[in-house]
Amino acid sequence: PDLSPLARLARDERSEMVRGAIASLPDTLRETFVLREMQGLAYDQIASLQGISAGTVGSRLASATRHVARFLAARGMSSEDVS
Repeated sequence: PDLSPLARLARDERSEMVRGAIASLPDTLRETFVLREMQGLAYDQIASLQGISAGTVGSRLASATRHVARFLAARGMSSEDVS
């Protein structure tokens, strides 16, 4: 369905905030986050690409997720607003 101009604006603003949150991550966390959340790679694939353990992948993802949630919360947005 077509979105109203106001709904498109709200969607675009949310998208920009999420991009800002991801961009604000430290490099190691951002790379891990993007590989998992945007490219859909499995932990073992990410671990192999980055030369780290799957456990470290999990730790980095947890840290990245907390960082993104704090970034968005500071701007009045929750993770439910993103989905």
